[in-house]
Amino acid sequence: MAEGGFKSQLQPEYANQWLTTLNASTNLYKWFFIYGDVGLVKISIKMHGFLYDSGVRLSLVDDYFEVFFPVYSNLGWEVAQEITTRK
Repeated sequence: MAEGGFKSQLQPEYANQWLTTLNASTNLYKWFFIYGDVGLVKISIKMHGFLYDSGVRLSLVDDYFEVFFPVYSNLGWEVAQEITTRK
Protein backbone atom coordinates (compact mmCIF):
# COMPACT_ATOMS: atom_id res chain seq x y z
CA MET A 1 0.00 0.00 0.00
CA ALA A 2 2.69 2.47 -1.02
CA GLU A 3 2.00 6.15 -1.65
CA GLY A 4 -1.17 6.27 0.44
CA GLY A 5 -2.88 3.15 -0.90
CA PHE A 6 -4.61 4.86 -3.82
CA LYS A 7 -5.79 2.44 -6.49
CA SER A 8 -5.96 5.05 -9.29
CA GLN A 9 -2.99 6.75 -10.93
CA LEU A 10 -3.60 10.21 -9.51
CA GLN A 11 -1.67 13.43 -9.99
CA PRO A 12 0.58 14.16 -8.20
CA GLU A 13 1.90 10.61 -8.06
CA TYR A 14 4.35 11.16 -5.20
CA ALA A 15 4.76 13.35 -2.13
CA ASN A 16 8.16 14.67 -1.13
CA GLN A 17 7.11 16.31 2.15
CA TRP A 18 4.10 14.50 3.64
CA LEU A 19 1.06 12.46 2.73
CA THR A 20 -1.89 11.51 4.92
CA THR A 21 -4.71 9.24 3.76
CA LEU A 22 -7.82 7.45 4.91
CA ASN A 23 -8.76 4.20 3.16
CA ALA A 24 -12.14 2.51 3.68
CA SER A 25 -13.83 -0.57 2.27
CA THR A 26 -17.10 -2.37 2.89
CA ASN A 27 -18.60 -5.64 1.72
CA LEU A 28 -21.52 -5.63 -0.72
CA TYR A 29 -21.95 -9.36 -1.34
CA LYS A 30 -19.50 -12.23 -0.75
CA TRP A 31 -16.47 -11.26 -2.92
CA PHE A 32 -17.69 -7.82 -3.97
CA PHE A 33 -16.53 -4.77 -2.04
CA ILE A 34 -16.68 -1.03 -2.57
CA TYR A 35 -13.76 1.14 -1.53
CA GLY A 36 -12.92 4.79 -1.09
CA ASP A 37 -9.66 6.61 -0.46
CA VAL A 38 -9.13 10.26 0.49
CA GLY A 39 -5.90 12.06 1.20
CA LEU A 40 -3.94 15.25 1.56
CA VAL A 41 -0.55 15.61 -0.11
CA LYS A 42 2.19 18.21 0.42
CA ILE A 43 4.75 18.44 -2.37
CA SER A 44 6.53 21.74 -1.94
CA ILE A 45 6.21 24.95 0.03
CA LYS A 46 3.29 26.27 -2.03
CA MET A 47 1.93 23.15 -3.76
CA HIS A 48 -0.51 20.85 -1.96
CA GLY A 49 -3.60 18.93 -2.94
CA PHE A 50 -6.63 16.88 -2.01
CA LEU A 51 -6.89 13.45 -3.64
CA TYR A 52 -9.70 10.89 -3.69
CA ASP A 53 -10.76 7.77 -5.53
CA SER A 54 -13.48 5.14 -5.26
CA GLY A 55 -14.46 1.94 -6.96
CA VAL A 56 -15.24 -1.76 -6.76
CA ARG A 57 -12.93 -4.50 -5.52
CA LEU A 58 -13.31 -8.16 -6.44
CA SER A 59 -11.60 -10.31 -3.79
CA LEU A 60 -11.06 -13.78 -5.24
CA VAL A 61 -8.49 -14.94 -2.65
CA ASP A 62 -8.56 -12.69 0.42
CA ASP A 63 -5.44 -10.47 0.75
CA TYR A 64 -3.73 -12.37 -2.07
CA PHE A 65 -5.59 -12.06 -5.38
CA GLU A 66 -7.81 -8.99 -5.60
CA VAL A 67 -8.87 -6.98 -8.66
CA PHE A 68 -9.67 -3.28 -8.34
CA PHE A 69 -11.98 -1.41 -10.72
CA PRO A 70 -11.67 2.36 -10.19
CA VAL A 71 -14.95 4.19 -10.86
CA TYR A 72 -14.53 7.83 -9.80
CA SER A 73 -11.61 9.97 -8.65
CA ASN A 74 -10.40 13.54 -8.77
CA LEU A 75 -9.48 12.74 -12.41
CA GLY A 76 -13.22 12.37 -13.11
CA TRP A 77 -15.34 9.43 -14.24
CA GLU A 78 -12.67 6.75 -14.78
CA VAL A 79 -14.91 4.23 -16.51
CA ALA A 80 -15.05 6.40 -19.65
CA GLN A 81 -11.35 7.38 -19.73
CA GLU A 82 -8.86 5.97 -22.21
CA ILE A 83 -6.18 3.62 -20.94
CA THR A 84 -2.75 5.24 -20.77
CA THR A 85 0.61 3.71 -19.98
CA ARG A 86 3.18 5.09 -17.58
CA LYS A 87 6.47 6.34 -18.97
